[in-house]
Amino acid sequence: MMVLSPKVRWNILPVGNVMKKIFDIDNDNFNRHQMSFNAMLTSSNVQKLKVAYAEFAMWNAEDAVVLTEKGASKLAAKATEHDLEGFTARDGVVFDKDGHVSNLFFNEDGEIKRRAQTGDKVTDMHGNKSVSSLTINPNMDAETAKAERLEYAVEFAKLNPDLDMIVSPVSLASRLNMGVAHEGLSGERQDLYLPNGDVVKVLLKWLT
Repeated sequence: MMVLSPKVRWNILPVGNVMKKIFDIDNDNFNRHQMSFNAMLTSSNVQKLKVAYAEFAMWNAEDAVVLTEKGASKLAAKATEHDLEGFTARDGVVFDKDGHVSNLFFNEDGEIKRRAQTGDKVTDMHGNKSVSSLTINPNMDAETAKAERLEYAVEFAKLNPDLDMIVSPVSLASRLNMGVAHEGLSGERQDLYLPNGDVVKVLLKWLT
């Protein structure tokens, strides 16, 4: 979730240097360091995401996170045999056995991947663990969005096409994870646009 310099390669740096210089964990509360180290050693599919730290109704309460469809695609995993059961594909779109558009897609290499979905667990390099509570599809039709009471969320995703994830800022304050703020502020930032016309300056950040 942070922009890494192309000159920096994890495999040529001691683990301690990676944790301190790239992820700024020395600015976190001490009791988070063990969890950060464990995440560094055990994580797979590590991605950089564009993250907004903001309350989003109750969707990201209690440590939950909200994903956009773009973010869910970045966090995609290899499709399992269960995922592929009865699937069909037409014009690059994957359908499930009931004929509905599925959570699967073809990546650039032609592999079938499964997007992150509600209930999937995500973690960062600061010991924070969350579960996805909602994936926002910016292309959801107006009738469906209204029926599911997601009009605001869909419009929000349309206004912020680069956004991948929305995380509650309360999670940082309650754990004294200042390393997250340091990591985010050291990377590229951009404005966040709200459906009511307001613009929140430099709220979107790259984090890992």
